[in-house]
Amino acid sequence: MFTLFICSTSFAQTITLKGFILDEESKDSIPYATVYIKGTIYGTETEFNGSFELEVPNNEDSLWVSTIGYVTKTVAIPHISSVQYLTIYISEDYSTPEIVIRPKENPAFRIMREVVAHKYINDKRNLSGYQYETYNRTSIFVNNISEKLREKKIMQQVAGVLDSIKNLKDSEGNPMIPVLMSETVTDYYYRTNPKATKEIIKGVKVEGIGMDDGSILSQILGSTFFEYNFYENYMNILDKDFISPISDSWNIFYEYRLVDSLYKDNLWCYKIDFKPKQPKDLAFQGSMYISDTTFALVHIEGNIFEEANLNYIDKITINQGLTQIEEGAWIPKTTNIYLDLEDIGSLPSMVATFYSNIQDPIVNKPKDANFFDQRIELLEDAQEKPATFWQEIYTDTTRKTDPLMYQMIDTLKNLPIVKSYVEILDVAINGYKKVGKFDIGPYLSLYSFNNIEGNRVQMGFRTNKDFSRKVILKGFVGYGSRDDRLKYGGAANFILSRKPWTQTGVYYKYDVDQIGAPAEKLSSNNLFLAFTRWGTLRGPYYSRQYGAFFERDLTKNFMPKVVFRHMTFDPLYNFAAYESEPTATFTPNTLQQFQTTELIVLMKFSYDEIFLQNGNERISLGAKKYPIAYFQYTAGLKGVLGSNYNYDKLQLTIDHSIRFGIFGRTNYQFVIGKIYKPVPYPLLENHIGNQTFFYTTAAFNLMNFFEYTSDQYASIKIKHDLDGLISNRIPVIRKLKWRFFLTGNVLMGSLSDANRNLLAPTTVNGGKTINVQSLDPTKPYIELGYGIDNIFKSARIDFIHRVTYRDVPNISKFGIKLSFRFII
Repeated sequence: MFTLFICSTSFAQTITLKGFILDEESKDSIPYATVYIKGTIYGTETEFNGSFELEVPNNEDSLWVSTIGYVTKTVAIPHISSVQYLTIYISEDYSTPEIVIRPKENPAFRIMREVVAHKYINDKRNLSGYQYETYNRTSIFVNNISEKLREKKIMQQVAGVLDSIKNLKDSEGNPMIPVLMSETVTDYYYRTNPKATKEIIKGVKVEGIGMDDGSILSQILGSTFFEYNFYENYMNILDKDFISPISDSWNIFYEYRLVDSLYKDNLWCYKIDFKPKQPKDLAFQGSMYISDTTFALVHIEGNIFEEANLNYIDKITINQGLTQIEEGAWIPKTTNIYLDLEDIGSLPSMVATFYSNIQDPIVNKPKDANFFDQRIELLEDAQEKPATFWQEIYTDTTRKTDPLMYQMIDTLKNLPIVKSYVEILDVAINGYKKVGKFDIGPYLSLYSFNNIEGNRVQMGFRTNKDFSRKVILKGFVGYGSRDDRLKYGGAANFILSRKPWTQTGVYYKYDVDQIGAPAEKLSSNNLFLAFTRWGTLRGPYYSRQYGAFFERDLTKNFMPKVVFRHMTFDPLYNFAAYESEPTATFTPNTLQQFQTTELIVLMKFSYDEIFLQNGNERISLGAKKYPIAYFQYTAGLKGVLGSNYNYDKLQLTIDHSIRFGIFGRTNYQFVIGKIYKPVPYPLLENHIGNQTFFYTTAAFNLMNFFEYTSDQYASIKIKHDLDGLISNRIPVIRKLKWRFFLTGNVLMGSLSDANRNLLAPTTVNGGKTINVQSLDPTKPYIELGYGIDNIFKSARIDFIHRVTYRDVPNISKFGIKLSFRFII
């Protein structure tokens, strides 16, 4: 009996085996390989990143690894400790002679036709609505940490943490350092007619290096931005449109191979491999499992490799398992995403993983349309959930995260050397240096030199969320050595409500401005605005402004704003205008400076625009499919606060982005406007020119500053990205990953005689005033361009031709402009 007890105890002891299965030659991870003990029930499959975990009896000595196309390998099981880490390399099997069977038609084609034909049943978008709870986990790691790098000063402090996490490795077995861990629990809602989505983020845990607030990150890493549906023809990943392997145009872009018929998730399925016909196309490569009865997608692994003309990316893997609900449609049960950034020499690289799991789906009970007014909503207590909330979430073990990960990140971000580098990077990106409850900057405006102010120095500040979550204060002060004047300004904004978004504020500013490049129109392009402060200012004037505004979202589609402002125009050049239009018998008063008081009503219409709330700011990410329209009415109120003119302005602006599949994407902006009643030209539309070396979408880039003025106008600015349509088919360009694009800017405009007559020929001192130029109403201003994007993965060069008005003196008929942006 004693001997039997000892034997049974030894059999009861187990060893846990963890590790990766890799290709011996390429070192790539191998998903879905079988890892097992031969002749027993102990076995498992590798995950999408090649990892596995298997518990086996202590008395076993051999582990077997097998998968289609590779030689079956046997490895010895070490018995050093209760948990063993293995990295196993297997080689491709070239021994089996190739047997080629040539049917009249590729057998995968019949199945693919059925998949497309059954979309109307299997696609979840065909439900009237659905909702479910989703758990999302995102982890970001730093890898490619060489021994040489570990000797650097910054890594010496990190080395201790690195040594403590030797078991944390990437798909190739290299050590990784965690830098971000995010968990969110959300309720996700979808309505078909009218189409609408909503995400309520009810629980957030975020820890990351360089972060002091996880609110915006939790919104970006929620379900809205990882809702991948392969039934859609195109899937937007990292702002690129990848065509789905089960799209309506499947046979145009992909090659297919029927591999096998087998059980997957207890369903008999066809396994089909797919790959793009053109490796550089924005398409997937991988395998999918199709149900043999419903022809629904049961499981899919889609890989995107660096050949797909992506920047900074070595590989993206999307692994998704779907489950059928009662009404017949299939919804993703789990989604795993693995993103491996490109290694650049000996510099550190990054790996990101995303895991999503849904529970408790409810279908065909859509919420009312007004429920979807705010697409992403972060509950006030989402970042303050108690431990009991997370304990309940973790009862599903697939949702549980190792708490040591959070501790490691917290240790790293508090290292002095890491904190210093993070602060430098933050200033470089945002332009502000955070000092307690205040942000100091922006540093782009710290110094400039021009003909009016000479050497100009400026410093500003703004409060952050640590100061208040309802009040935002801003201010600046500047000084010019040549004009010996202080410039200054301040603003106070008050957030009255975050749902619906409601804000009011007041401001005051005294500064130098210039006609044709006003700061208020260029505020969204800080780099271009900073460069307009250099050199010779065109039409410079001192501007003293004060005003107030109020805005409130009435619905998710309609966002009005009302502004009341007063402005004094004090020119620094020869300017004179009549107070009203002169006649043959009457000459009105001549003004060398004037005042205006305006009431402005702005109305914004958008259908699928996405907003994020970042502290005290609301950030628009634009619309995915539909245009955004802006309507503005401005009323000049003569006599109010000394205003000299009475007028009305109307303007409509439409921004839109259109996808044309393999032919690329077009972005355009259409503007039309008219100014009623005569006013001096500083109050008209002075079209923005660009005499800098940099390209900007805010201007006509071969037009001089203050070259043309209009009181009625219409323009369209177009940029068409060809993506890889041409560049992917030119070997040298394909290797460099350059991308081609086309641009076109067209402007129609005119200036009435009434507005021309308002300009006095001389000042009261006899100085000659400038002559305002306008376009021929029958002849548009046209500039056409082409260019190369993605040079060194960041630079863009535009080659622009001025097609019309080429005989104007002192203009550029051809220009080369430079700009920079970091894109995937």
